[in-house]
Amino acid sequence: MGRASKALELMANGILFHELSHEELQTTCVALTSTLMTPGMSTMICADHLWFWAWIGELLCTHYVRNDDEGEREITELLGVCVRVALADMSAGRLDWQTEQQLKHVLPTHWLQLRGRSHVILTYLAFPTLEGFLKLKCSTLVDLAGKVLKPFDVPGRDEGERRFYGPTKGSRDCSNVRDLLFLVYQEARPALAGYLDRMRVQIERLVPAKHGFTTVFDWRNSSLHGKTTMPTIGGTILNLAILIALDRMADRFEEFHRGALRRVERLQLHRGLGIPDDNRRFYPP
Repeated sequence: MGRASKALELMANGILFHELSHEELQTTCVALTSTLMTPGMSTMICADHLWFWAWIGELLCTHYVRNDDEGEREITELLGVCVRVALADMSAGRLDWQTEQQLKHVLPTHWLQLRGRSHVILTYLAFPTLEGFLKLKCSTLVDLAGKVLKPFDVPGRDEGERRFYGPTKGSRDCSNVRDLLFLVYQEARPALAGYLDRMRVQIERLVPAKHGFTTVFDWRNSSLHGKTTMPTIGGTILNLAILIALDRMADRFEEFHRGALRRVERLQLHRGLGIPDDNRRFYPP
């Protein structure tokens, strides 16, 4: 990355993710997605992505965050696993050659192989995570099993076509990530709809021949991803899931934020006293 792109790096310009407001985190999520989707270039995952994902994990997915809804708890835990996978190979390129060689002699072979293929694992975990949060977002219309609770319709693939869902008429089940994205978009408050529009446009710049939500569906349901790299797909779908997850906790953001900051401050205190890290933490990565 050259000098021009360096100016786009948030941390290099003094922005700290744990200081951002709810709206600023959503804006950051969209902005960081754009750097994953540059047509004709390889995917560039930088420190900004890693520290952002780590803060999201600390904010939303720690064992300290209580959730009495079993389905929501499982989806949130899956988001936490996605973040762990996204961070699994963050040492790549940061360790010197000698340290890397020492690690190869200490760590199990299978762990090293998984670490080197974390972007593939992330891609296949991020889709059910996104689907889960989309269903939670429109839970009055579709339950977590995909059962349609109330009638609704979304655009079909052909221009002017509508696809109908309902408990008695139309399709009775919906686990189609494309249609769920359209449904959430239709039901969303203006701010979330705006964020989704920006992410959709970014996807369409990468795959210009179709609607962005349709491309997300095709990524999930095809093993042939064309020229789109796995890190691009995995990071983009993860950020879509994060965007929806953040929107769902808007009313409780300050509570979650205070709790996460207290945990980070306690970690720094423990480190100063030589107390071992809590290995359940996410942040700092």
